[in-house]
Amino acid sequence: MDKERLKEYKRKYREEHKESIRSYMKQYRQDNKERIRSQQKIKRLTDGGERRRKDKERYWNNREEQLENRRVWGRENKVKVRAFKIRAGRKLRRKVRLDAFAVLGAKCVKCGFSDERALQVDHINGDGVAHRKQFKNQTDFYKHIIRGEIEGLQLLCANCNVIKRVENKEYGNYDFSIVEG
Repeated sequence: MDKERLKEYKRKYREEHKESIRSYMKQYRQDNKERIRSQQKIKRLTDGGERRRKDKERYWNNREEQLENRRVWGRENKVKVRAFKIRAGRKLRRKVRLDAFAVLGAKCVKCGFSDERALQVDHINGDGVAHRKQFKNQTDFYKHIIRGEIEGLQLLCANCNVIKRVENKEYGNYDFSIVEG
């Protein structure tokens, strides 16, 4: 078979078996997801940034159209956009919280407990309520800790923090007289 006839034969075959080829390729992609991703990653790393340069060039040549497409997609997919923003915000807040914990030692100063889910920032002098009102939210408070702008803090686990509050009578409106007596 010469090249032209072979090319024509392949084209006809693909046209006649379009659905079976599509379902086979879909199944192949599902079965080999990791392999395909690793091959794509290797290709991106070995092309010397050529693909990235082409993408940038295409973006800047069609910038207004690209931006309009993004706006249209955003309007049509408000739920997806909202969900993405919520996930991204949670991820950022968690990272900031963990960074603040790292600055404070990443474990309870009394018992050494280090599970982040139960760690709490404690004001050594018990002036936390007044101090927290200076910040617009918890993340802002953690950012100030990371920058080293706040003194007199320690990291305690939830149990040690409650015990300290009861022993120092830092409980405000709560009545712990039953526990103390």
